[in-house]
Amino acid sequence: MSLTSRRQLIYSAGVLLLAASLRLWHISQTPPGLYLDEAYHLLRAQEIAYGEALPVFITGNNGYEPLFVYLAVIPLKILGPVAWAGRLATVWAGLVGVALTMRAGRELFPGRSVGVLAGLVLATLLWSLTFSRFGSQPILAVPAAAGTLAGLWHGARTDTRRAFIVAGVSLGLGFVHLIGLPKADGSVLYAHHDSQPCADTYPAWQWHPGELVVETYSLSLPADMSPGDYIWQTGWYDEGTSGPGARLPARDETGQSLGDVAPLETVHIGAP
Repeated sequence: MSLTSRRQLIYSAGVLLLAASLRLWHISQTPPGLYLDEAYHLLRAQEIAYGEALPVFITGNNGYEPLFVYLAVIPLKILGPVAWAGRLATVWAGLVGVALTMRAGRELFPGRSVGVLAGLVLATLLWSLTFSRFGSQPILAVPAAAGTLAGLWHGARTDTRRAFIVAGVSLGLGFVHLIGLPKADGSVLYAHHDSQPCADTYPAWQWHPGELVVETYSLSLPADMSPGDYIWQTGWYDEGTSGPGARLPARDETGQSLGDVAPLETVHIGAP
């Protein structure tokens, strides 16, 4: 189905209005509470807002690029230190992702409805909605990927240098990594992984009583790890009132306290 420019503009505006409504509805209450990553991002954004730091890379919380934190500064400046300020930044990023997805479809299939349909799917897709309402950086991958595709295809089709620059900037903003040397601080933690359940796609507030949730984690071990016995442990962050980084108490099958981590099993690491 082909679309005139006027109809395409009207349909695109309708998709963006729908996307905004789904993302902004009860944004201060749903999801409930404040998750660890959200709290950490807001603390870093607050430092930037108060002029205490201007990081080019954030080394805490496993290390990550600071783009989302800088975006969170904007609602913090406007609204003050409200707990859901970071979620407004992800709402904005999600809407930009929908708009750029429609533009990418328009570049790939000029005059057709592919872009509008793709934007409609993205606007209502569960994972896109979830990450657009969670104050953390994963949703930035969507506008980065869509902006890269739209700019690259427009540049190839029209030979416009500016379009290639847009594609390069989008790609650079979306994928940044930092590799550093292992810390020599005497820590006994050799490898760890922190995330929301099911690869950040199924947070606990969506669970139902009695539901069985299966989770798989992969850990990368240091190349210079000494042979010996190591203990696998797991813990659960308390996103309630205990403060950022606090864990729920753990108990064994008899009800005895295990502190805030539960040992799973001991594994032996052999020599290479």
